[in-house]
Amino acid sequence: MSIETLGNLGEFIGSIAVLITLIYLAIQTCQTVKAAKQRSNSDLLTRRQELMMLLTNDPDFIEVFSRGCSREKLDVVDAQRFPSFGMNLSAHVQDAYLQYQAGLIDRDVWEAEQAILGVCLTQPGFLDWWEHGRQYVTPDFARMMDAK
Repeated sequence: MSIETLGNLGEFIGSIAVLITLIYLAIQTCQTVKAAKQRSNSDLLTRRQELMMLLTNDPDFIEVFSRGCSREKLDVVDAQRFPSFGMNLSAHVQDAYLQYQAGLIDRDVWEAEQAILGVCLTQPGFLDWWEHGRQYVTPDFARMMDAK
């Protein structure tokens, strides 16, 4: 076997090794993206559960939320709790929107998150809050929610 033949064989083997490495890296990248999407979905669901726990497990807050949504007068403490929930909820849904735009969550997940804020935005007192609360989200997100 000549040196030239050995050189050609070495180049061929090297090319095969590069191809195998590229395939391996592509598989690893796909797995990393899939894991990131799963983490995003899981994080969103965890935060949604925490927000919804207030509305299902805290009778005091359920009353505050109901009174705030129906425009009833709230005392000083509750007048802070109601908008704080609005800020937390809108920030949560905006995060889902940004993750959807970045391709980290699927359309179905985004639409489920959006529906939660959408339902709140049908309540008169929450709409009142939204007029001031929209300043806590990006203008793009606020416009999108207003269009719903």
